[in-house]
Amino acid sequence: MEEILSSKKMDQVDLESQTEKLLKAVYDYKKNIVYFPVRHHSPACSYHLNKAIKEYQPEVILIEGPCDSNNLIEYLINTESKAPLAIYYSYSDKEKVFNEKQGKYRCYYPFLDYSPEYNALKTARELNITAEFIDMPYVQMLLNTVSEREQAEDEKKAYNNDYLLEKSRFIHRLCEKSGCRDFSEFWEKFYEIQGINTDTRSFIRGILGFCLLSRFGYSEEALLQEGCLQREIFMAEKIAAAAEKYKRILVVAGGFHIYALEKLTWSYKEHYGRVKYHKFKEESIGIYPISYSFEESDQLSGYASGMPYPAYYQRVWELLNKGEGKPFEGSVMDFLIKSGKTITDKIEGYNMSRGLASLRDKREAGVYELLDSAKACFVKGELNPSENRVLEDLRKELRGYKLGSICDSDMIPPILKDFRELCAAYKIKINTTASQELVLDIYKKDRHSEISRFLYTLNFLSVNLGTMLHGPDFIGRKNTNLIRESWKYAWSSSVEARLIEISVYGSTIKEAAVELCIKELEKIEHSSKEGSILLIKAFLMGIDENIKPLKEKLQDILAKDEGFLSTAYCAYNLSLLYSSKELFKGDMDKIQDLIEYSFIKASSRIFTLYKTAEEEEELVVKELKNLYNIATGDNYGLKADLLTEALLNLIEGEVNAALEGAALGILSGLGKIGKEEILKRAEAYFFGSGNKLMMSAKFMKGLFATAREVVLYDTFFIKGIDNLIRNLDEDNFLNLLPDMRLSFSFFSPMEIDQISKLVSSIYKKQKEDIIEKEGVDPRVFKLGREADTFAVEVLKRWGLYDK
Repeated sequence: MEEILSSKKMDQVDLESQTEKLLKAVYDYKKNIVYFPVRHHSPACSYHLNKAIKEYQPEVILIEGPCDSNNLIEYLINTESKAPLAIYYSYSDKEKVFNEKQGKYRCYYPFLDYSPEYNALKTARELNITAEFIDMPYVQMLLNTVSEREQAEDEKKAYNNDYLLEKSRFIHRLCEKSGCRDFSEFWEKFYEIQGINTDTRSFIRGILGFCLLSRFGYSEEALLQEGCLQREIFMAEKIAAAAEKYKRILVVAGGFHIYALEKLTWSYKEHYGRVKYHKFKEESIGIYPISYSFEESDQLSGYASGMPYPAYYQRVWELLNKGEGKPFEGSVMDFLIKSGKTITDKIEGYNMSRGLASLRDKREAGVYELLDSAKACFVKGELNPSENRVLEDLRKELRGYKLGSICDSDMIPPILKDFRELCAAYKIKINTTASQELVLDIYKKDRHSEISRFLYTLNFLSVNLGTMLHGPDFIGRKNTNLIRESWKYAWSSSVEARLIEISVYGSTIKEAAVELCIKELEKIEHSSKEGSILLIKAFLMGIDENIKPLKEKLQDILAKDEGFLSTAYCAYNLSLLYSSKELFKGDMDKIQDLIEYSFIKASSRIFTLYKTAEEEEELVVKELKNLYNIATGDNYGLKADLLTEALLNLIEGEVNAALEGAALGILSGLGKIGKEEILKRAEAYFFGSGNKLMMSAKFMKGLFATAREVVLYDTFFIKGIDNLIRNLDEDNFLNLLPDMRLSFSFFSPMEIDQISKLVSSIYKKQKEDIIEKEGVDPRVFKLGREADTFAVEVLKRWGLYDK
C-alpha cells in the first residue's frame, strides 16, 4: 500500500513511465475491466466517455456514486426529468455515532447535462447496459472522514468533491509555470479546449498523468483523514464482486482514484481493516432525487466539485453535440451577443478574445478570454460601479439560471407535492432561481392573506423561500399599523431539501406546521413571553384553531411564570394580537381573557423591580409603558387599580432612578399624582449632590419615556437641567451625556422646538439668537485651552499665580 499512496517529491517522480504503465493497465479494451478517469462536470470527459462506452460495449458500467441510491437512477434518467438534478442525502445522528452533538448532516450529488456520471447513466439506458453506483453511502463516508464530521450543520456539502485534485501543491506549481491564474483556467486550457481536439486514448493519458502528479502530493495519513483511501477500498470490493459476474466492466471514477482502484481491485482484502463500518438506522437516513440549479452548481457559489460558469459549459456541450468545430469560441460569441452592448463592442470583444487565445497558446478562446476581452472592450474609462455592473451581469449570464425538474414518482414526499401545488395556486414562481417580489394587501384581499399565511408557515418550518421586507411585524412589535406586506423570495434546492427533511411531520405544509408547533409548545415551561410569540406565529400561519391546547397551555405557563419582563411582554404581545383581530379572524374570546390574566400577573410582579440591573432598566421601562397603554386602552376593559397600587409601592422605597421616573410618568398619566410630586422628586436629583446628582439623567430618561409632556410646559425642568449641567465637571458630564441624549430622544422635532423656546426665555434670548449664532470652532477652543494651560504654568514658575 505504501507503493500506492506515499508522498513523493516532484523530481523523484518518473511521471512519463508511470503514466504509460498505468494507461496500459486501465485502458485496454481487451481486458475485462476498463477504468475511465473523469473530472466531475467536465464536458470533455463526457465527450470521450460516451465514445468509449460505444467502442468498448461493456456489460455493466460502475460509477463513483453512493451505492445506496441505485434505486434513484431510474428517476434521474427518466425522459421527463431535466438536469440540473441532484441526489439529496441527509443523516440525523440521534444515536450519537459521531459525537455527543446529535448533529444533522446533509450533502448533494449534482448532475448536469455534461456531467460524465450522468452521461454514463443515460448512454447505458440507450444501449441497454446495466449501470450502478459503487461508492460508499454518505453515512459511511462521514464515519470514515474526520473533516466532514467537523463541518457546520448548515454547510452545504458535495458528495463528489474535487478539492484533493485541485489543492495539491504540485498543481499550484503547474498553474504558475503554465501562466494560468488558477486551476480552473489551467484545466480549461489543457483538458477542455485541447481535450476535445485529441483522440480518447491521448486524452485519458493526459488525465492520468495529471491525477498521478496531484495524488503524489498527499501522504497516506492525509488520504486516510479525508476518507479517500477508505472509499477506494470500498469501491475496489464492488469492482471485484462485479468481475465475478460480468466479463466486460467499465469503471467511471474520479481520475484521482484510478491509480489506487486498479491496484486495489485484486488486493482490497489486505486493507479492509482500515474501513470503519456501522449499522445505521434507516429512519435516520433520507435519500431523494431533487431539482437543482446552475446557480448552486457554480464553483464560484461555493460548490467545490465542479467548474465555474455552468451556463457557459452547457452551451459548449450543446455546440459540441451539434458537431460545431469550435464550440468554445461559439459559446464566447453567444454570450457576447447576450451582453447588451453595441455591435461594435461585441465585435471588438470577439476579436480580442481570439487574439488573447492565440497569445496564450490556446486552440480556442474560452471563458477566461471572454471575461478579459469584455473587461477591456466594455469598460470605458475607470472601473466604476456602473461599469462593473456590466461585468457582473455577464458573470451571472455565464453562471446561468437554468433549473432542473424531477419526474413525478413515489420517491417524492407528499409534502413536496403539496408545496408545489400551493405555489402553483398562489402563482409563486419556483421554476427559476431569480429573486421575485410580492406585495400583499393582507387586510382587503383574502387571497393575499392566504399567501401571507403560506409564506409565514414556510418560514416557521425553516423552508427558506422568502423574507418579508416591509409590513406589520408582530413578532418584532414594529409597524403593526401597516396594512400591506412586501415579500422577496427565490427558489433553491435547499427549499426542497428542507421539505424532504420535515416530511416526517405531515403530508402537507399545514400538517407539518401544526405538528412542529405542538413540539415547540412542549418545550416551553415557564416563559410566557415565548408562549405568546408562538401563539402569534400560529395566528400568522392561520393554524391557531388547529392547536387547541395552545391557549390553555399559555395560561398554565403564565401561572408558573414569576418574571415581570416575561409576563409583561406576554401581555403586550397578546394586546397586539387582539387589536389586529380583523386580520387574524381567529377566536379572540380566550385571547381577551389571557390579556387580563397576563396584565394582572405582570402588575403583581412589579414589586420585584427594586433591584433592577442597569442593563435591564431600558427593557423594564419599555414594558411598564406597555402595561400603561394596555390599562388605558378601550379594547380590553381592564382596571388599572392593580398597576397603580404596584407603582405607588415601588416609588416609596429606594428604586432604580430610571424606573422611578417611568413610574412617576405613568402615575401622572393615570391621574394618581400631581405635577408637584414629580417636581419635588426631580428637585432631589437636579439640585442634589453625589450619587443622586449622577442619577439625574437616568431619572429623566424614565420620566420622558412615559410623560414627556411634563417638561414641555414647565420651566422648572429646564432650570433643573441647566443647574445640573452647570455643576458638573467635564468627566461627570461626559459620563451623563449618553443617558441625557437618550432621554431627549423621546421628543419629536416639534417638541424639541418647544423646549428651545423655554430655554430662550430663561436666558432672555430669542430662539434665533441661539440657533443662528455661529458656534466656536472646536480647534479654536482647543487652542485657547492649551494657551490658558501654558499661561498658568508660566505664572506658577514666576511665582505670580494665585489660585
